[in-house]
Amino acid sequence: MPSRIGRAETLQRIEALASEGCVPCALARGPSLAASTHAVAVLSRFPTRWGHVLVILRAHVERLDEVAPEVWLDASALAHAAGRAVERALDPARCYVASLGTSEPDLPMTFPHLHFHVIPVAERAARPADVLTWKHGVYEGAAEEWTDLRDRLRDAWP
Repeated sequence: MPSRIGRAETLQRIEALASEGCVPCALARGPSLAASTHAVAVLSRFPTRWGHVLVILRAHVERLDEVAPEVWLDASALAHAAGRAVERALDPARCYVASLGTSEPDLPMTFPHLHFHVIPVAERAARPADVLTWKHGVYEGAAEEWTDLRDRLRDAWP
């Protein structure tokens, strides 16, 4: 069963990954669930909910003004497909989809690279402030749990 790690440990792990450069760029180079011309869908390495998917633009962009409409539509379509897969595989009460990323340096819980979060939400009463935060830490799982989750989402992909 996946377990939570605290916010402080989460930030330490992110700091270690950030030493390699842009965290979303690094994640986009890893194993993917699916990909499109302009984006890649991956399991979040720092999921606020088990099954949390990131859709990351392949090009490192920090501002919407840098994204052509066709690139945004392509990434949005991949986020939509990710949401459908999450709903099919995990049957959450609902699924949050949010586009995040900031060009502000040194903010501890976001990255200067535009991306989408696709987050399964089991609790009907959950609010965005409780879901889109690392204040409760993030989930981690054993290798076989990650593999099982990845396989379930890939099998459910539309």
